[in-house]
Amino acid sequence: MCTQSAAAPAHDDLRSLLGALEPCDRAVVHQLHVLRSTPGEAAAALGLPVAEVHRRATRAVRQLSRGARRLHAV
Repeated sequence: MCTQSAAAPAHDDLRSLLGALEPCDRAVVHQLHVLRSTPGEAAAALGLPVAEVHRRATRAVRQLSRGARRLHAV
C-alpha cells in the first residue's frame, strides 16, 4: 500500500495546482504524464506541433514545481 509522505503535496493541493494551468497545458500534461504518450503522440492527439507540446509541457512543469514549492514553504 502506498502512503503519502509528509513531503508530498496533498491530493487536493495537486488538483488545485493542475486546475490553475491553462486548459491546453493541462491537456499536454495529461497526455505526457498520465497517458504516458511520447511527445509525437501527444502532438498528434492534440493537433499541435511537437515544439508546441514541448514548450507547453516545460511551462506547465515549471508552474507545478513553483506551486509545490510554495505549498511546502507553508
